[in-house]
Amino acid sequence: MAPIVTDVFALDAMTEMLDSPLRFLSYLTLRSRFGGRLLADHELHLLAYHLKRNLWLASDVGLMRVEGDSDLYHAMASS
Repeated sequence: MAPIVTDVFALDAMTEMLDSPLRFLSYLTLRSRFGGRLLADHELHLLAYHLKRNLWLASDVGLMRVEGDSDLYHAMASS
C-alpha cells in the first residue's frame, strides 16, 4: 500500500476524532488503499468525509474530489 504523508496536526485530529484504535487503523487502511483515487486539499477534508460517509470507493470510481467540510472544525473546537 502507498504511504500516507501528513502533518502532526492532522494526525492529532485523527486520533481525537476516531474513538478507538480499530477505527483509527481502519481509516488508515482505507486512506492508503484509495489514496491514489482521492483528491483533497487537506487530510482533514478526507477525515471529515470518512466520519460522515465512510471512505469506501466503489470499483467504478476512478477519481473522487473531496471538498472541505466545516463540521469537523466545529466538532474539534467544541471538544
